[in-house]
Amino acid sequence: MKQNYKLTYKYLDSTSDIIAYKKNLKDIWNNNVYYSVEHLKHFDKETEKLCCFLFLRHDVPIILMPIIYRSIKINGKITPYYDVISPYGYSGPLYNNDTVSKEDIAFFWTEVDKWYRENNVVTEFIRFSLN
Repeated sequence: MKQNYKLTYKYLDSTSDIIAYKKNLKDIWNNNVYYSVEHLKHFDKETEKLCCFLFLRHDVPIILMPIIYRSIKINGKITPYYDVISPYGYSGPLYNNDTVSKEDIAFFWTEVDKWYRENNVVTEFIRFSLN
């Protein structure tokens, strides 16, 4: 059965987006400390943007992944290309093993890769959670 998936992308710079992020983290992922806005904001810099992917199945959030979105400079000049890294600590996609299937995870990565292509992201480095 084909699932109804949707990938959303948000900058975590507005109060409303931060409130929504915190609510999802609390309600669905038990306030995982490595994904808390307070922890993530520690790594937010002027030249980097703290963002997150939220992956939904049938309009229900199932995967959350914060990232740091950075411009790439070559010889001191900003290029039209970007780099994505995970914030320091145990990171990567956050999901519940008992409710997320291998199909869900595969489709999540397909959609993230598509978003990267459409937004000129040419490199990605993720510090995956031990779980």
